[in-house]
Amino acid sequence: MELVVDRFLRFRAGATFDLATGVPVLVREAAIAEDAEQAAWATRMSALMSLRHPHLASVVDFGAVGPSRRFEAIALSGRERPWPRRDADAIAAIASVVDFLHARGLSAGRIGWARVVDGGGRPVLVPDAGCGAEMGHPGGAPVERERDALAELLAACARGARLAAERPDGGRIGAWGGFAL
Repeated sequence: MELVVDRFLRFRAGATFDLATGVPVLVREAAIAEDAEQAAWATRMSALMSLRHPHLASVVDFGAVGPSRRFEAIALSGRERPWPRRDADAIAAIASVVDFLHARGLSAGRIGWARVVDGGGRPVLVPDAGCGAEMGHPGGAPVERERDALAELLAACARGARLAAERPDGGRIGAWGGFAL
């Protein structure tokens, strides 16, 4: 066992738990960035920490680890297992997160199955480096790219295939829910 950031307990098998709540968490560590990038990261983490959505993994803590490292801890209802079903219901859940974030002027980041985990019987999107960035600011993805990625997820489900995070040709397909794709 290893104590991480004085709050999280990481076992040899890789599972990490928040000692304050007992909840499984994903703890990511990175080098502290240049001032502007570090400030943007802190703003993004603060925004994500204040949000609650049933299909978005919650940021439970973030900050500096000494003078040169930073961390972010994201709550997971179960261990970090991929969501097993790639179907329209899972896409509807992901689309609801994207819609939720866009309504707040925030980017959802790169959309793809690699970020969807089993959140205790429901699909949950784990924030990535672009998730929570203000739309139109560095790190914030264009709305069209995120909508295209959702459309690609839906098309992949219809084909029974896995998808890439983005369409390489930048093309647009179909329509999904409230999105004008």
